[in-house]
Amino acid sequence: MRAFIPGLYGQNVRPGEVQRRSPTLTQEEQTIFYEKGMRPTLIDLLKSKGCDLPLTYGGEMWRAQPKNSRKLGFQSRPLTAIDSSQFGQLLRANLQRNGVPWHDGIVFLHQVRGVKFATGHEPDDEETAEDAIRAFYNEFGIDGEKVDPDHTYFDIGLEVTSTDEQCLAFRTDSHYNFMVDILGISEDEALRLSSIGSSKYSRDLTSLLVEIAGCRIRDVGGPDFIRYLQLYLTDKGLTYLMDGGHTGKYVTAHDLLTKDMTTYLQGLHSTYCNAIESSSSNARAEVRVPLSRATSVFVGLDSELFRRYLISVSRSVWWYVAHPNLFLIFYRFKLNHTGASALIVR
Repeated sequence: MRAFIPGLYGQNVRPGEVQRRSPTLTQEEQTIFYEKGMRPTLIDLLKSKGCDLPLTYGGEMWRAQPKNSRKLGFQSRPLTAIDSSQFGQLLRANLQRNGVPWHDGIVFLHQVRGVKFATGHEPDDEETAEDAIRAFYNEFGIDGEKVDPDHTYFDIGLEVTSTDEQCLAFRTDSHYNFMVDILGISEDEALRLSSIGSSKYSRDLTSLLVEIAGCRIRDVGGPDFIRYLQLYLTDKGLTYLMDGGHTGKYVTAHDLLTKDMTTYLQGLHSTYCNAIESSSSNARAEVRVPLSRATSVFVGLDSELFRRYLISVSRSVWWYVAHPNLFLIFYRFKLNHTGASALIVR
């Protein structure tokens, strides 16, 4: 849940500017929000279960700061369905009672997260897509009648698999064609969006292979009003982990040279070797569209088009050739610890 506070729009504006530079609350504003709004509201709802909430914002920030990390460890407080429906009204009332002038007009954005693969459908027609939307509402207790179709966004994914269990990957030169053929973007706009100089376009090279890459594109537009497009591969799932700002398992050169990383590298090496036997790589496209367009995007596609966008290689080639760096590092590291003294880096 995210709170939008229109009453702060014109606050803390620098001279000569018409609006504040950042939507983030200042430390003073966060202090007021916590001490005069959030904490009193949770006390009202939780009663004695909220008595251990720190009295001040400073106290909560001190509690949340680990000794050896910058990542704050905030607590969570479960609310019942009834309490959740009362939360916003009580928050505004507490801010008003405590003399906070920007209490009026606070609105809330409810964001359902962590529900990837929640529902699915075959890309045949809009009826099956509508069934998937209704199933999503039922699964998460959402009243579809109260959802604004033009201001509610869904992430819709399309996954392409190989019937021969081959590994698939997007060609770098397919990004333009994908937008034109699949998303209905005009040729001029697609060319502009997929150009290296575009600030909205980022390429994700596959194992440093320049001709094979996924991409991320913001503000795509088109007939489905696409806010975001991502083309990527599923092979990263084998090493996916949110860790210290990284989205996958990682190791530094300093660690390799100064620490015993044998167990770590053996695990990574075994993962890739096992992938040759059992793990193919699928190609996936995701778009973020308003609900009003969620049943029309990726519907009625010509599957033959994807032969233009993708390469297909065997698992052995993909995991040995497309990921050579790991094997080189593993064997070089092994030599550094077990090889002849002349080969050891110190």
